[in-house]
Order: sequence, then structure tokens, then C-alpha cells
Amino acid sequence: TCGDIFKEIGYTSPTLVINEVLPDNNVTVPDASGEYPDFIELFNYGIYSVALGNLSISDEPNRPTKWFLPDMLIPAGGYVLLFADDETEQGLNHVSFTLDAENDELAVHAPVTSGYAIIDSTSWNDVPADISWGRLPNGTGSFTLLSYITPGFSNDVETDTLPSTFEVTLTNNPGNGLSTLTVQLPADELVRLTIFNTEGKSVYSEPSAYLTVGFYSYSLDVTGLGSGTYYLHIVHGNQRVVLPYIVL
Repeated sequence: TCGDIFKEIGYTSPTLVINEVLPDNNVTVPDASGEYPDFIELFNYGIYSVALGNLSISDEPNRPTKWFLPDMLIPAGGYVLLFADDETEQGLNHVSFTLDAENDELAVHAPVTSGYAIIDSTSWNDVPADISWGRLPNGTGSFTLLSYITPGFSNDVETDTLPSTFEVTLTNNPGNGLSTLTVQLPADELVRLTIFNTEGKSVYSEPSAYLTVGFYSYSLDVTGLGSGTYYLHIVHGNQRVVLPYIVL
């Protein structure tokens, strides 16, 4: 929902919405450290990329610049996952506040001449643990409790559309080392992520995790690697996907 009272005449909002929120993540979607913080998914429903660098997000109406979004692009139809754990030292996608499943709100803001415009917002009450609050239809509909948690994927998922193949995609590539990795798993299996340099040396890895069939999104922060070409390996059981990964 747009806060029109804050908008100037002639201001055009970016094509960005809050698409899914998991305000009580106990055992569902881990971050890079293996913890389970609450998450916020943003979605670009437009036909052009959206730059996040000057936008902010907050759970307090009177503090629109509580946390600025990372300086990156969301491609058309793309998603970005943010972890709401108040642990900003863990990475550029970790916001400076946490969420309350019992009663909370969120708003994304953009700077305008007269202050800040609300691009999109939502609020909720009494969301059960490990249940998402998201838009149906995906990106455009009203918020409701979702049957499936779908970080990095459309909320329009039903039982018969759960993945049948192992697929991996990577956003912001080439980019600044901050990307969203989305994975669809066709079976319950052990998953491992490793990044190698051009000499075949492992330069980044995540602990193996046993994941069930479904859709997963992982915010990857390898800004510390430096510029260069790398190869991202995702192993799912006896299957492997290798993606070239270019950090500018």
C-alpha cells in the first residue's frame, strides 16, 4: 500500500514491494552463519531494474531511515532477501532491527524533496512460527498467511508445483559481491555451497545443510573476496551445479 499523503506531485515510485515476511523464523530459512533470523523479501514487479542504494526500510513509522538498503540492483522480476536480526556486522543484507510476530509493521521509503515517500508497507498480528505473511497473487495481491515459505520465488506455489528438478540462479552477477542465490530442490537431501577461484582453490564455503524439497533463497555476501572471476559450486546429493561468478 502506498502512502500517498507523503508523496509529491510528479513522484513515481520504484516498482518495488514487500512481498513476503517471516516474522518468527525458528527452523525454516538459515542465514550464512547457520542461524534462523526473521526475513523480509522484496520483489521488483516491473520491467526495469530497481536501484536500492537510496531506499530505506523501517518498522517504526516515525523513523523512515532506520536502515538503508544495500547498494545493489534488483533485476526485473527479481527478489532480494533481508535478514531482520539486528546483527548488521554479519553482512550487508542484515538489517538493524528485528520483527515481532505478534504485532509489527514494515515500510520501504524513498527520499523526496519534502522528506520520505512510502513505497510499500504492511502490518500484521499473531503470525504463527515458521509461517510467512505474504502477497497473493505474488507481487500484487493483498497480504495473507501463506501455505508455503518461498524466499526468492513466487508466492503462487501449490503442492503440485513444488520443484521436480534441481535448479540454481544467481542475481547481481557480475556485481559487487552481494547477490541472492535461489535454489529449488526436488528432494530432501544434503546441500553444500563452495566458491573456488580460477586456480581451483576454495575461497568461500558454507556448512552442509540437510534441506527438504522446496524453494530456498540465500543472500550471498562475498564482498571480501576482491575483484575477479570465481566459480560457485552447489552440490545437492549426487548432483552439482557450477556457476561463473564475477565480482567487479
